[in-house]
Amino acid sequence: MINADEARPLVSEMLDIVRAFQAARHRNQSRGIVSTKFRALKLIRTGDRRTTELADHLAISLPVASRTVAALEEDGFVIRRPDPTDARASLLSITDAGRERAAARDDQITQLFADSMKDWDPERAAKAAEVLRDLHEHVISVIDALAETTEPTPIARRDRA
Repeated sequence: MINADEARPLVSEMLDIVRAFQAARHRNQSRGIVSTKFRALKLIRTGDRRTTELADHLAISLPVASRTVAALEEDGFVIRRPDPTDARASLLSITDAGRERAAARDDQITQLFADSMKDWDPERAAKAAEVLRDLHEHVISVIDALAETTEPTPIARRDRA
């Protein structure tokens, strides 16, 4: 078991990676490339979903999820169909065009990573993937623990003179 001082560099590196992805997302959004659409496509590719499920899974508001779905429908990447278990709801299904677009985006990102890691051998890549899977499980445990124990922090008020 590691102690807090030994865990600190891991947490720091993970946060740096998160910040790098957030910065990339921000840059892409300012250029009109919306990663939310691709994240939604990847999720729908695993099975039909309701818009509310997309919002929950992607940690976005329902209005953002609805706009994302509308854009994906307009692009021809998803279709809506009635939910057989609830006539009031609809399910989103990926189209062949959506499946192809998601696969092309995955291939592009994967190739960019591979190109950037020319000094890595397959064993190092496999070990890194294993470590990342393990870290992911620990991150989920920490998030769950924080959700159970963290009290909202009150906003400090300034005394007015």
